[in-house]
Amino acid sequence: MNEYKSKDPIDQIRTHILEDKLATEEELKEIDNRCDEVVAASVKFAEESPWPNDDEVLKDVYMDQNYPFIVD
Repeated sequence: MNEYKSKDPIDQIRTHILEDKLATEEELKEIDNRCDEVVAASVKFAEESPWPNDDEVLKDVYMDQNYPFIVD
């Protein structure tokens, strides 16, 4: 597990940003906080939204007619 943690692209870019002084730790924390707020608002919206009608569930879902596993 620790091997995969060392390859985490988010941690890698965070380290790069800090080492190259592209942002401060405080600025990155502010970005994290804003991301947390957006996610929380999105979850709240999703949980408070009504379920879609049955005829809307598959609307705008991509389907390739030539997909080999589709059986009519």
